Amino acid sequence: MLPLTPIPDKADAVFLTCIGRIQDAALRNRLAAVTNEIVRHDLEFGNAGTASTFFKLPSHNAVGTNVTKAEMISVYDHQMVPAASHGRVYYDKIMALAKNRRCPLCGFGQVWTLDHYMPKTHYPGLAVCPRNLVPSCSDCNKAKLSSVPSCVSKQTLNPYYDNVDEVTWLHGKFENHTPVVVEFSVQKPRSWTATTASRVRHHFKTFNLARVYSSEAASELGEIKEELTNLLNTCGASAVETHLAEVARRRTNAQRNSWRAALYRALATSTWFCHTGCRG
Repeated sequence: MLPLTPIPDKADAVFLTCIGRIQDAALRNRLAAVTNEIVRHDLEFGNAGTASTFFKLPSHNAVGTNVTKAEMISVYDHQMVPAASHGRVYYDKIMALAKNRRCPLCGFGQVWTLDHYMPKTHYPGLAVCPRNLVPSCSDCNKAKLSSVPSCVSKQTLNPYYDNVDEVTWLHGKFENHTPVVVEFSVQKPRSWTATTASRVRHHFKTFNLARVYSSEAASELGEIKEELTNLLNTCGASAVETHLAEVARRRTNAQRNSWRAALYRALATSTWFCHTGCRG
């Protein structure tokens, strides 16, 4: 859920680079002959991204009349992914879009691979199109697998087209008892349409973010327990509240809808936690 700017390289340039060193001349020529089809698929994908209508893209089992799905998948697997492949330069450029290697899909995992937003098994024409390739952590890549959206509300967020970090929508809550277990949820801001809210909730569910964020929050609470207890004992509950509010402010400024920002906003506004719960 971190926005990205796609690499400027065009789909046809990436495709032709990938196939340029295929030794089988007949295969290479057949692939080169469908370059215009690759451009068409990329253009349709871009239009769908702008209109948020990825679900309307027709799936296909071949590119043109002479290139099979398996052959297109092989272009990605063997001509773009391997370190020594000719197309690896584009793979690395796309991976480098993730600042500090942070996964844009979950907002905190480390990127290790590229995810096909529209799966190459259903959309082989998009197998090496840059705008269809998103740097992701292994957990997010596995969670999404080869799912295809059936309607607009079932579309996960695409970091090249969707920026939902301009308003606060991630919230944390907990009951007033120890140990503190924080639950995270998506709450619709007034400025959002119902469709946007549905998409974000679907994204949140697809990547199991409620569970992941709750687990991370539990670890964070364990790490700050001693610090907060000492602050409470020496300076009182108001100092704890002030400290937590400042951390929440910094975290929100850095990444408004990160789990840490939502966690500290919840902690800072809980009188119970600042007076009692911070002791663990």
